[in-house]
Amino acid sequence: MQDADTGAVLMLAYMNREALEQTLARGRAVFFSRSKQRLWEKGETTGHTLDVVDVVADCDSDTLLVTARPRGPGLPQRHPHLLRRRAAQPLPRASRSSRSSKA
Repeated sequence: MQDADTGAVLMLAYMNREALEQTLARGRAVFFSRSKQRLWEKGETTGHTLDVVDVVADCDSDTLLVTARPRGPGLPQRHPHLLRRRAAQPLPRASRSSRSSKA
């Protein structure tokens, strides 16, 4: 997920086919929570939604880049340290659930 105006990375999230269809139909970002096994719309509890500007697929169509305009403060504005960790820094140890997550 990328800010359509600044190019800033807003977040990474998972979309299944239904989430993509809902995103395109609503014009707002909808994702699939693999841990809760349900669709969720970004901002469904806070009102800080992501208005989708464009959705493009990579060359083998297994990755999407969604550009959007945030309504309200998003994660980078509230927590500027997120998505800024360098790969050379130690990464947190993956939990058992994330290693065996369903794709």
